[in-house]
Amino acid sequence: MVDDSILTAKKTAFISFAIGTFLFLLFVFITQSLKLIYLGFAYVLGAIIINSIVMHYLVYLLLNFPRAWKKLILTCLIVLSNIPISMLYLYVILILI
Repeated sequence: MVDDSILTAKKTAFISFAIGTFLFLLFVFITQSLKLIYLGFAYVLGAIIINSIVMHYLVYLLLNFPRAWKKLILTCLIVLSNIPISMLYLYVILILI
């Protein structure tokens, strides 16, 4: 159960990163459209909700399966690593606007 949840959380983090990076690169290199900014904002809101649910579940698992704490903490860090990346993307976009 824990290993399956860890794998799902890692996949969720990777997919969030991949979609966010795609939208960022599309904005920077293809079009600096206001519509794309709105799409990116909607995506970020959705990603925040989904990744928050994943993080809460990982914390739940951490509290209930303390023997797997190393794997769970590492997975939490992987999920949380999307935050500074998205902040960097936002910074670059604000410079370009």
